[in-house]
Amino acid sequence: MKRIGAVCALLSLAACNVSASGPALPLAPAEAPAVVSSHGVATFELRAELDPSNGFPTFVYQGDYGYAPTLVVNPGDTIVGDLSDDLQGHGLPSDVNLHFHGLNVSPHEPADDVLTMLARPGGSLHYVVHVPASQPPGLYWYHAHVHGETNYQVGQGGMSGAIVVQGLSARLFPKAPLPEQVLLVRQLGNGAGSLRLAPQTSADAGEMVMSSPSPRPPNTQPCAHSAGDLLTVNRLNEPTLHVRSGRPAFFGIVNATGHRTLDLSVRGAAMRVVGIDGYPLDEYPGAPAQLAVPHFVLPPGGRVEFLATVRTASALQTSCYFSGPGGDADPPQLLAHVSVSESEDAGALVPAAGVALRARPQPLPRPAVSRVVRLTEDANGFYINGRAFSPRAKPTFVVHTGTVERWTVLNLTPEVHAFHLHQVHFFVESVDGVPVNRRFWRDTVVVPYGRQEGGVFKPGEVTLIADFRNPLIRGTFLFHCHILDHEDHGMMAKIQAIP
Repeated sequence: MKRIGAVCALLSLAACNVSASGPALPLAPAEAPAVVSSHGVATFELRAELDPSNGFPTFVYQGDYGYAPTLVVNPGDTIVGDLSDDLQGHGLPSDVNLHFHGLNVSPHEPADDVLTMLARPGGSLHYVVHVPASQPPGLYWYHAHVHGETNYQVGQGGMSGAIVVQGLSARLFPKAPLPEQVLLVRQLGNGAGSLRLAPQTSADAGEMVMSSPSPRPPNTQPCAHSAGDLLTVNRLNEPTLHVRSGRPAFFGIVNATGHRTLDLSVRGAAMRVVGIDGYPLDEYPGAPAQLAVPHFVLPPGGRVEFLATVRTASALQTSCYFSGPGGDADPPQLLAHVSVSESEDAGALVPAAGVALRARPQPLPRPAVSRVVRLTEDANGFYINGRAFSPRAKPTFVVHTGTVERWTVLNLTPEVHAFHLHQVHFFVESVDGVPVNRRFWRDTVVVPYGRQEGGVFKPGEVTLIADFRNPLIRGTFLFHCHILDHEDHGMMAKIQAIP
């Protein structure tokens, strides 16, 4: 019970039935029992297989289809995982691997290597991922990441799971850490906005080659619902989350969809954001530990952790989001009901005054290099700086460990893109030329769509500062659009970090 209680201090899981603040409550829906690190190691085994209930690829964990464990680790721990591929072809994409999204870990085998680590049907992979002692506490995730197969496996099949690096709740609430309800939002099956893939295999290279993307109609009704656009929370439709009246509830949300941009809010309550993409807000020097906002836009691949104080029955919801005239429809939806248990407000927990999260000790150096990333698309595919991704291509950029760089990401398309950089984080300096005053570290950001202004096409633009100072990050890794069908059809490129 001691071990389970420690997990419940952070996570609201079905395997746990204790509460940090009083009698036990019914808990949030759980992905799977947590895999908690023991003696510094978190060990798990996964199998990739077609789900007999829907025919899509899925993870199988301890015999259960569709589930992947939440990995609960401390900074400095090691994740050891085995992944076997039992997809057996069936004429569909069938290779598998894992990406440990957001962790500042090595891109070399046997760690977060999505370029050369690949299991084919009947094969397996063994992962040893050393989480650095400097890893900020927060919410990360892992998912399949085989080029040409990612939307099919992750967006449609839901092959993903959460990673929690412990410590954030204890910093916010040192006397009584709150349980965090970890929620993965998915859009399972062949959603209306996704591009169904038609894979072919190159006989000479054994490389997956994807067909051209299917044409989409103009996005004239971004708020209209259509078949296949249903979002699930931990694979359930409109589950019920349980909180105590007048006391802050702690939520962590992963946007594990293939292409949906979420505009999140809690009805009748402000969101007090405490972490973005795994990093506490004030990991950036001088940033506040909390930021109260009425809603939060979360791109595919992004995570947000927040507190919400709810006093009456409420709901977690996403509002309609316009992704551009050429984008996907992102209609509104109730994601989860929020049920309130009455209790005395006098016992309410509040963040301790003066408690500050750890900020980076060194001031940021001046950017060593300025680069431009151009995102384009046409009827044949998606491109970065005019090129579609090829596993055999040389790195687009070579960076030097120990530096920071300024990247200007230009979107020359009529739809938003979700820019994601592996291994490291960045902060946004400006959007469409307007300076961003509040800066926070993140690994995924929405790049606005391009538009006509005064008869002239103006690209959407995000300028960011990418942090390559971590000496652990050396080798070749990726940056790409995290709208997964865009990634699969070419909007991805390599980056190499050298001393």
